Amino acid sequence: MPITDFTYRSYSQLINTIIENGYTFSNYHDYAKISNPCILCHDIDYDIEKALKLARIESDIHSISSTYFVMLNTNFYNVFSSSINTMLKKMIKMGHEIGLHFDEACYTPPITIMAGYIQKEINLLEQIIEHPVRTISMHRPSQFTLEANIAITNVVNRYSPVFFKDFKYISDSRHNWKEDIENIVLSKQYKKLHILTHAFWYTEQNETCKNKLLSFITIANRKRYDDMSDNFKQLNEFVTLEDIK
Repeated sequence: MPITDFTYRSYSQLINTIIENGYTFSNYHDYAKISNPCILCHDIDYDIEKALKLARIESDIHSISSTYFVMLNTNFYNVFSSSINTMLKKMIKMGHEIGLHFDEACYTPPITIMAGYIQKEINLLEQIIEHPVRTISMHRPSQFTLEANIAITNVVNRYSPVFFKDFKYISDSRHNWKEDIENIVLSKQYKKLHILTHAFWYTEQNETCKNKLLSFITIANRKRYDDMSDNFKQLNEFVTLEDIK
């Protein structure tokens, strides 16, 4: 089975391949102490539940930890809800780090005051998860933001030049590995790896990108119904599950 087919099994196989080829999983704070570090991180753009699934694979099966970047400004999940908050705290308990996934599009320029917006979101996220936030990742950053290399006191910016110049950076954005990650790991050409994945793409069985997107959109109807049922007495008197299928 290829390690790039976006199944949980292949993801687990990818982790094994990285370890078997002499790399040690690290984070954005301790990599300098490791000979062949591999920084593993995840942008949570759509689904916290899938991120928790990936976090469990890393923690329970491989005994490793990684960094999960969570958004405050998103229409797909609410970090203030008790269920999402519980999931994030479970991930922290497993040993994973929760960082801020910052969306600059939610704010008005100029970039010179962006650091203040980031700090406000950091403070808020720390209150929500009751844990320090020491790392940030930009969501779909503009070229201007990338070149600005925004610095926040005591916080690591994942887009700092060091993590792209000194490390081999690989991403699975848009359900597609931009480079052959398996060959990169097996070749041992690079001493330092920086890997970004999106938990949203991983499933039990191999599926197309289209099917995964359609499934997520369809399931949203059921989740909305359940949430409505919790807040609207005897909802089924007016709307049943059959009505939304």
